[in-house]
Amino acid sequence: MGPVLDGGDTCHLRAGGRWRQATLMAQVGEHRDGGISGENLMRKRIVGMGVASAALTSLLVAGPASASTGVSPPSFSAALPSGSSVTITKTVHTPPIPPNPDIVFLSDTTGSMGAAIANVRTNASTIMSTVVAAQPTAEFAAAEYKDREHCATDPFNFHLDQSLTANLANVQTGIGSWSASGGCDTPESQINALFQLATNASVGFRSNSTRIVAWFGDSNGHDPSVGHTLTDAINALVAAKIRVIAVPVITGSGNGLDSTGQATAVANATGGEVLPSASPDQVANAILTGLQNLPTTVTPQPTCDSGLTATYDAASKTVTSGSDATFQETLTVAPTAVGVLKCTVDFLLNGMHVDGFQQTVTIVAFGVTSGGNFVIGDKNAAQGSSVTFWGSQWSKLNTLSGGAAPRSFKGFENHPTRPACGQNWVTRPGNSAGPPAGPLPAFMLVLVSSKVTKSGSSIAGNTVHEVVVQTNPGYKPNPGHRGTGKVVATVC
Repeated sequence: MGPVLDGGDTCHLRAGGRWRQATLMAQVGEHRDGGISGENLMRKRIVGMGVASAALTSLLVAGPASASTGVSPPSFSAALPSGSSVTITKTVHTPPIPPNPDIVFLSDTTGSMGAAIANVRTNASTIMSTVVAAQPTAEFAAAEYKDREHCATDPFNFHLDQSLTANLANVQTGIGSWSASGGCDTPESQINALFQLATNASVGFRSNSTRIVAWFGDSNGHDPSVGHTLTDAINALVAAKIRVIAVPVITGSGNGLDSTGQATAVANATGGEVLPSASPDQVANAILTGLQNLPTTVTPQPTCDSGLTATYDAASKTVTSGSDATFQETLTVAPTAVGVLKCTVDFLLNGMHVDGFQQTVTIVAFGVTSGGNFVIGDKNAAQGSSVTFWGSQWSKLNTLSGGAAPRSFKGFENHPTRPACGQNWVTRPGNSAGPPAGPLPAFMLVLVSSKVTKSGSSIAGNTVHEVVVQTNPGYKPNPGHRGTGKVVATVC
């Protein structure tokens, strides 16, 4: 997109192949601080954008030490009885740099910024390449402000040199178009610049991006500026969901970026940060600290099969980017639900889908029979095995590691009605144990025994496992009508 000037500005600057038709003031001696030589001003302003940009690079490669980003555990599976629930802990490891960032470099390009601008030209390509290595979908823009409203020789108040783009060469060209000149008085036009970034569609913020303005300067701004008050700018930034990181740089020429609290007001309202006033050897660490404090809001968004719900201890949680957001996730099976039920949970970061932040849930929901449980042998209980859990030939069709079962056991135990794993059970021969009339649950709890013995009219066995069997049609409580199915899950 072409260069953009705010309302009353007519000059056109060259950026990304576009022509400059206005001659920018190059006489540093015409700067607002008339008593300071142009040469000294240039030296003092060298701190500005260049040093801050180098610090941004350090941030994006470093970040806090943490586990790999994503969701832990990324998947969960269990077998649950109908009408029950389970609660598990889900930890979301957020990335050190917020996802899909749109980063606008906003610089004061008044008279004392020449050396700092030269520093940025040298480092901008490395900065952007490093960001892209951390977040491959990152885009960048370059913008600047002067003070034409109060300095007639300034060519503009605000200028968008390059709209947001993934073309790093174009952004480099935009930054390369910056030229230090003008300023006249101490305050500048940054309030108008911030308002323009928030409201001008030409900036090109993407709908699904994390929007960041990295703002560098050494003086406060006129309020109002080009008809926009500080409140106007803040409201526009908040509405556009733009976070502002402000770097007050001590140059010896300005009165301080946050000298009247403007930067603090903007950062607090937008969820950004004002770094402490920094000398040249402090700016990099200050920016690193500030950008690592950007908030990331994590919001679980589950999509589940009918009969299964996923709920959380909080609708969303906000943490410092690079930190962990921990949720208690409760999975609940409806009272009548049986079968293989699934959820996909998308943990949105700042409202956005990000690959690698998804969780899959698989629940095998099962019913239980009244009055007791069917049994299979432990040698038949592997998942996927076809089994006979009821029938006149049960002892021949089931293999037990503890030896053959008595022929009078047909496959149903009735005491206790729900033994736990490791608990013994007892029953009576044949269909005198009182098997259910049917129909059976489509997915049914079945006990696994390694040993079944008979003493008199009493049959006893152990419970080494519990499994879920997907039942086949044809069952009847008469042992002549087999109960069959396939093992699909292990409960314990």
